[in-house]
Amino acid sequence: MNPVQLKIALAQRGARVDDGVRGVIASVPDFVPDTLDLTLPEGVRVRVPVDDDTSAAAPYSVVGENGHTFVVDAGALRVEVEAGPVPRFYGRRTTSGRPMW
Repeated sequence: MNPVQLKIALAQRGARVDDGVRGVIASVPDFVPDTLDLTLPEGVRVRVPVDDDTSAAAPYSVVGENGHTFVVDAGALRVEVEAGPVPRFYGRRTTSGRPMW
């Protein structure tokens, strides 16, 4: 599957998130993202729905292994990706006390 085909599939179907990756994206207190920004091979970027009804049934998972992040399926698909960082300001609050995310 080429990166553009994978981008379309991930954007439409979403992905499940492995606990190892979840710890990284949930590094901001009280913030639970509903999407995950990934950079696929060849610099192809995609925003992937996670933790919703669609992604729960998706054939794809985002997993972390030895400091690397991969998109995998039940078959032979195993593509190394780069997960976008959670913006630093997500950990901040406005002057009225509301989270900035």
